[in-house]
Amino acid sequence: MEIYNRFSDNDGFCNSYITCASTGKAAVAINGTTVHTALKISLSKLIPLSIETAQQYRCLFKYVKVLIIDEISMIGAELLNQIDARLKQITGNFDENFGGLDIIFIGDLRQLPPVRATPIYKQSKQRMVGPLLWRGLKFYELTQIMRQDNEMFASILTKIGSGIILNDDELAVIESRFFIKEEALRQCPSGVRLFHDNASVNAYNILALQTENKIDSTAIDIISGCTNHEQEANMRQKLHKMSVIDTGGLPYEIIFVIGKPYIITTNIDVVDGLANGAVGKLVHIEQNDQNKITRIWLVFPNKNTGMVARRKAAAFVAEHNIDRRAVPIVRRTSSISLNNKKTIVGKRNHFPLISGCAMTIHKSQGGTYDEVVYEYSNSHSIPLLYVALTRVTSLEGLFICNSQDNLRFYHGRRVDPSVSSLQQEFIRLSLNKLTTLQGLITDFMNSRNKLTIYTLNCQSLKKHTTDLQDSICQRSNFLLLTETWLPADESVDLPNFHCIAKFKRQNVRAAGVAIYKNNNTSHITTLNMDLVVQNATEVHVSQTSIGDMCASHVKLEDGIELMMIVVYISPNKSINDIISFLHERLFPYSHRGSIIFKTNKDKLPLILAGDFNVNFAKDESTPLITFLQEEFQLQINNNPRDPTTRYGTTIDAVFMRYLDNVMSNTFVTYFSYHRPIVTVIPSSEATSNVNITEVTD
Repeated sequence: MEIYNRFSDNDGFCNSYITCASTGKAAVAINGTTVHTALKISLSKLIPLSIETAQQYRCLFKYVKVLIIDEISMIGAELLNQIDARLKQITGNFDENFGGLDIIFIGDLRQLPPVRATPIYKQSKQRMVGPLLWRGLKFYELTQIMRQDNEMFASILTKIGSGIILNDDELAVIESRFFIKEEALRQCPSGVRLFHDNASVNAYNILALQTENKIDSTAIDIISGCTNHEQEANMRQKLHKMSVIDTGGLPYEIIFVIGKPYIITTNIDVVDGLANGAVGKLVHIEQNDQNKITRIWLVFPNKNTGMVARRKAAAFVAEHNIDRRAVPIVRRTSSISLNNKKTIVGKRNHFPLISGCAMTIHKSQGGTYDEVVYEYSNSHSIPLLYVALTRVTSLEGLFICNSQDNLRFYHGRRVDPSVSSLQQEFIRLSLNKLTTLQGLITDFMNSRNKLTIYTLNCQSLKKHTTDLQDSICQRSNFLLLTETWLPADESVDLPNFHCIAKFKRQNVRAAGVAIYKNNNTSHITTLNMDLVVQNATEVHVSQTSIGDMCASHVKLEDGIELMMIVVYISPNKSINDIISFLHERLFPYSHRGSIIFKTNKDKLPLILAGDFNVNFAKDESTPLITFLQEEFQLQINNNPRDPTTRYGTTIDAVFMRYLDNVMSNTFVTYFSYHRPIVTVIPSSEATSNVNITEVTD
């Protein structure tokens, strides 16, 4: 996301991205908002924006380059079409999908689709013709599973969700978590209970809440539009039986028990974390003089949930000795249509809460729990089963039981035709993968035996130590860093690297250069690579007003020697001054210098890389390029037309001589205004030993 910001023209005024999710609970997890709120999409149908509202959205989206949507399994094909239509209206670009904006969908297609909607990868029932928006997207697989640490357990869950047959050992692992109900209750009394249907959820919640200190709360329902008392009675009975899905998240009856968990059923304030699906523990019930419940106070596991609401109620909390972590939940009112013509309307006033002792598997989607008791049935669909099993963080926290106390796991034993469409979709996606710059650079590095050099203006090495851990950087043999901002008497440790040369002028903050060598040969080499550094010697560095320079004399075990020099030139220096600086420092490596000093250093392969603060894409750089070529036989290796900064300039460069088939490509970072240059030096001979001697002249 920060890369979008770096390479956008917003000057830090605002983000270039919008993060949102299909549900409020998922939106809270990524500090975003819901798709419906972000794009003003109603739950029923897409209503065109008014001219004034459309203009407001265009202003809001002026700097937006990408929309990131999480939990895509809960995005139906119908909503996908609405997202496309809304973005086209906002941007005014009706010729490209999603109005020409980049869009990133994140999620797991193995999970349950939204209720009453078509899975996102299938053709919308409302659009029988026309191209599928989904098929225009590219696929990038995330391989690291964050919820479960146990790799075997995570692998089994993935196979279950994909409809792949389990082997005997894998079946045994799952069946080891089957318990009879009494044993599950004894071992896991407080774990969340997951059921398929609402009736089972309600039955368990009622049983779990039957305590002496319970307080019943009944909704206040007002019916309007009826022609007689009998009709009103029927409508009232109908309203009492309706699901909270159809009543704006307001149940008819709630049993409150201190210490029990409760689930928010509507998006109260997504920005504040009070979203549909958030679970909190009841710590206080506030009542008025008539014993009417006026507020419910919950403590949420995430301290950021309800922070704004908690701050507003701080004085009341202190006065009444309520838990300082508690968040107040107030009553809400919802209007519910009770007939097709919408002439009869029920107004319900109640708390948007239901008991969280048990919940449906659908309701649990997007949640993560340390302990789960799942009531299993062999009739459960694979997506339902997959969601239930993947809610828990560990195998030890999973307890499976069923109404018959049958300890057999029936899934994963034969091919299930119900997931054939999902399996076909995964095959299609695997053939339609996203080509990433990181993938291209990795392939570039892996193509032949090589030595890899990573050149970057890091804009403060100390500040960005943890940022220099991307896979491309970590696979490189050498880091040639400029603008380290690192004083001569300070050192910075980089994971897997050690410094073999560094220098920075005094009294110049934005300066400094360094060379780091990768310690981990097995980590940085490819299967085919065995070329490594045998010796590296830090060479002479000196102080000047023009720039910084340091270097290492590198000897490869195949006998080849080369000079590796990193340079930083301060801004606004003239070409003539830069040429003089380089001439003086590099003179021993020129033909004339070798004659004077009676050496053969002019024959030594040499790499000169860094930030020259000269735009090599413009003609103004020609004298410098010509000088380096004529005096030192150095030629620029990276493409001058390929920018190395967010401003489109090419002020970073890699020059070299006497090295064949060397290639340089630019990469990207999110923390620096400069782009790294990755240089690959192929080798015909190789070895796996590293022996570096650090010597300072």
